[in-house]
Amino acid sequence: MSRSAISPYWRERLIRQLVYLDENKYDLEKSWIAEPSMEKNEWISFIRKYEERIESLVAGEYRDGIDSCVYIGSRVRVRFDEDGDQELFTVVFPEEVRLEHNCISFMSPLGMGLVFARQNETVLIRSPQGTYTVTILEHQHEEEHHIDPG
Repeated sequence: MSRSAISPYWRERLIRQLVYLDENKYDLEKSWIAEPSMEKNEWISFIRKYEERIESLVAGEYRDGIDSCVYIGSRVRVRFDEDGDQELFTVVFPEEVRLEHNCISFMSPLGMGLVFARQNETVLIRSPQGTYTVTILEHQHEEEHHIDPG
């Protein structure tokens, strides 16, 4: 397996994410109740998959690298397929949510749908209001946010 280098900034950020997930594991596992369309085991599996991917990235063992898809901390431009509207979001931890700045929790239905998504991928979002699809137009990571906000 080839090693994929990540910047020192992202390496530190990913390690902090692992610490956060470890320290908040109990609360995160309880929070599956907030997402009625998801089973508890599915939620726990999502968290574990994220942890495993981050561990692999930090170890340099994930061959696609950090740029391959959306992670917590990524900035993402999406198109809502139903009406064609585009929005720019940053996926963050719950404590960092700032809706006025389009900072959305990775635990929200949209945030969960964006995590692991790749550019040009269409993702089905399951929310309490119903289902809809978004297409990932582009994504970048915090230290390289060059996506035009307009």
